Amino acid sequence: MRAAASGAVSPALGSALSLGLRLVFALSLLPFFLASVATQIDGFMLTDQAYFLILPQYMEAVAFDPAQISWPGHLYVALGTLAEAVLPVLLVLGLATRAAALGMVLFIVVMSVTDIWFHGVPDAVVGALLDPDPYALILDQRLIWCALLSALAVVGGGRVSFDALIGRFRPASR
Repeated sequence: MRAAASGAVSPALGSALSLGLRLVFALSLLPFFLASVATQIDGFMLTDQAYFLILPQYMEAVAFDPAQISWPGHLYVALGTLAEAVLPVLLVLGLATRAAALGMVLFIVVMSVTDIWFHGVPDAVVGALLDPDPYALILDQRLIWCALLSALAVVGGGRVSFDALIGRFRPASR
């Protein structure tokens, strides 16, 4: 009774919540992120599209030639593409769930800033935070994404996850 009063979530409820949130993520957002990654890689090589998506103004400045981008730019694009490919899969599997969820929140913030400031998405699409317009997608939609991911960062992978499976084989702490 005392745990309920303090706001603690029972392990069973936390596991069910985690599984449900990961399922919602898998059905709604995983295809979005994997489709985006598919445009950014060809085999194990980054495509020009990866550079344009992540460094749009930089690409314009170098006449859309990735070979002219300095090594920090290449590293930034490679790490961004790797994060977009790996973090969503980790979340669905429930592997390093909390870290993957926090990484995805950071990724979505960077993606949103890039879309708004560097791709020049029109204000009508960006919208205002918590406005009543259902067609202004970026701020409200991505706030919902981050809320889902933040909940996963709090509850973790739950019992039906690779985190739990790995935890069963760890030695008990003293």
